[in-house]
Amino acid sequence: MLRYLSLSILLITLLILPTESQSRRVYDYYDRASQPSNLLTNVEGYHINLIYDGLRDKYYPKVENNIKFILDYFPNHPRALTILAQYTSEFHKYKFAEEYFGRALKLFPNTASTYGIYGFYLHRQGKLEEAIAQYRKAISLKEDYSEAYYNLGLALLDEGKAKEANKVAQKAYALNYPFLGLRKLLEKQGAWKPLKKSN
Repeated sequence: MLRYLSLSILLITLLILPTESQSRRVYDYYDRASQPSNLLTNVEGYHINLIYDGLRDKYYPKVENNIKFILDYFPNHPRALTILAQYTSEFHKYKFAEEYFGRALKLFPNTASTYGIYGFYLHRQGKLEEAIAQYRKAISLKEDYSEAYYNLGLALLDEGKAKEANKVAQKAYALNYPFLGLRKLLEKQGAWKPLKKSN
């Protein structure tokens, strides 16, 4: 019985792990046509779960190894980058974060979400000017990026620029961004003012 169990585990592992030829390349998360058919599904289905297992069990080497695994193949993987931003901010693993954000931006410099998530990471460090620059870069690459507008509004509000924050908040909500936290903060300051529609 145990012999069959071991064989099953080996077969599952071989199906999940990328092949030798796949391991020599990195892939653009957003360019599905360039990816081996099963790679993204297997990487996400297996390694994302291992990250959450590691967080639940407070076994952080597992968390880091699986973040690295995903980002080694998909440097601009948005979910893995978001987990990276949250994890490294909480545990002050800044060198780890900077290495992988830097790599993602270098390899895929036109991916708006990477700038947006990097802005979120910098924002959590209190680096407002740098975060704002990243949010603006994200928006320049993707004009309908509602989350970047929302986070930009929060950063501007943190800088005391309520009028400017209101302008980008209006844009975020015009793009149907669902969270109302920014609006409530602006209302609390008396700075929430819907923009007048131009004729």
